[in-house]
Amino acid sequence: NDFLAEGNVHGSTAEGQRYAAPWVRYETARGLLYTDAPVVLQDGGGTLGGDGFRYHVNEHRFELLGNVSVVHKP
Repeated sequence: NDFLAEGNVHGSTAEGQRYAAPWVRYETARGLLYTDAPVVLQDGGGTLGGDGFRYHVNEHRFELLGNVSVVHKP
């Protein structure tokens, strides 16, 4: 089902990537989880920040959007 989560939203993927953002929306028909709000993404490669993200659920693929920066390297 489609949803909008608002507040201090935290989540993770089956691959172990974790994200945090003020809001996240999911569209079932597109298989897309996204936000256009500032986001922090953590995975085995470190911690990244950006102006938003798109997670293509069927492809298990993240895209960080705008002003992407490395916050911390492992």
